[in-house]
Amino acid sequence: MASISFVLQPPLPRHTTAPIDWWLTPVGGGPAVKTGAYDALIRAGLTGNTFAGNWPLTHPDLPKPSCWLAANNSLIFSSLMKGSGYTSNLWEVGLSQATGRIHGNFKALTVGAGNEVEPSCASGDALAFTNLEIRKDIWALAMDLKHGVPKSALQRMTESPADREHASLSQDGKYVAFASTQSSRYDNIWVRDLSTGKETDVANSSFVQRYPVISPSGSKVAFSRYEDSKRVVYVSAIGGVPEKLCEECLRATDWSRDETKLLLFGGNPYQINLLDIASHRQIVLFKHPTESLLYARFSPDNRWISLTARVQPDRAWIVIAPLDGAKPVPESAWIKISEEAAEDWANWSPDGKTLYFTSARDGHFCLWGQRIDAGSHRPVGEPFPVQHLHGRVSYEQGGWSAGGGRIAMVLVEGTGNIWMMSRTGAH
Repeated sequence: MASISFVLQPPLPRHTTAPIDWWLTPVGGGPAVKTGAYDALIRAGLTGNTFAGNWPLTHPDLPKPSCWLAANNSLIFSSLMKGSGYTSNLWEVGLSQATGRIHGNFKALTVGAGNEVEPSCASGDALAFTNLEIRKDIWALAMDLKHGVPKSALQRMTESPADREHASLSQDGKYVAFASTQSSRYDNIWVRDLSTGKETDVANSSFVQRYPVISPSGSKVAFSRYEDSKRVVYVSAIGGVPEKLCEECLRATDWSRDETKLLLFGGNPYQINLLDIASHRQIVLFKHPTESLLYARFSPDNRWISLTARVQPDRAWIVIAPLDGAKPVPESAWIKISEEAAEDWANWSPDGKTLYFTSARDGHFCLWGQRIDAGSHRPVGEPFPVQHLHGRVSYEQGGWSAGGGRIAMVLVEGTGNIWMMSRTGAH
């Protein structure tokens, strides 16, 4: 009997991590069968990637089953092999005709430097696929941030084979910090002077380093370092020696305007803490018994905080809340701004009257804005589009920020060709 393969994530209690899986269902009706792909893929070290045609809103760690070769009852998919860099290849795995479960070992059909994605099965053992060249660069958009109006087209700020992620702008928009794979993996933190193009290596390490956030003046950068099994947050002045701020703090997300404090998140579920840089002392600002709270940012006057509250593994609310000194902020004071995906977050306009955030509400990750009433701080009107990203460059949660009449985003650009191959000739 003919069957259809699909991906399903059942409804989950908040903060569970139960995996999605590949399922089979008969075309003529009948119960669906769980294939057991998730566990098998994890054991094999195979993982998904957003540019390889995976879903951005559910679970980016599982490749999707792309097509079915009837000749030998196998599924074809595109996947990364953990530890082998950032290249996707085509893979094949058999299915048991008796049970519908994954059967046998995963077999690599391509082994190249390109990214082979989106396979489509033809008759016999032939298949077509796209060979992609993927680039992740920092792009800038000149903006009237008070009114939410772009002043020019997107402009590429960096250009080299290395990947970049998590662009963080200084308050005046003159400097941008980012992580880069210029030495083959994310172990460098850089600052680029956007007026001259000069790049300075802020922190180089044998450990992986990611998630930089630059200070308002552009003179210092906080970032995360993966030291064996621990995540540690450091801060470094440009040209200085990194200083350890705290262990088991997952990530810094913003500086106070006087550069004396940092917003951090960590714990399980995530909570948002305020860290005093001089003393390294932390105070809990936002905490919830079941929801992870992350991506906090100060308003321009340091009196409000925007944050992302994950209510499901794939769903979150962007909220704002007033600060009351260093006291924890109760949930009753939170104001919901927009319901989005788990990795979306917000940045404030310079006057604090508009909140910008990423959203896939139109089927693509684009930049949107929401007006906020100056008195009540509640949303006014509907969200409005600021910059659509439906073309050759796309935003795939690579990090963005706003400052100095600019928005800086890490965008993915893919160019490629269509190829055909015979499975029997795969190697």
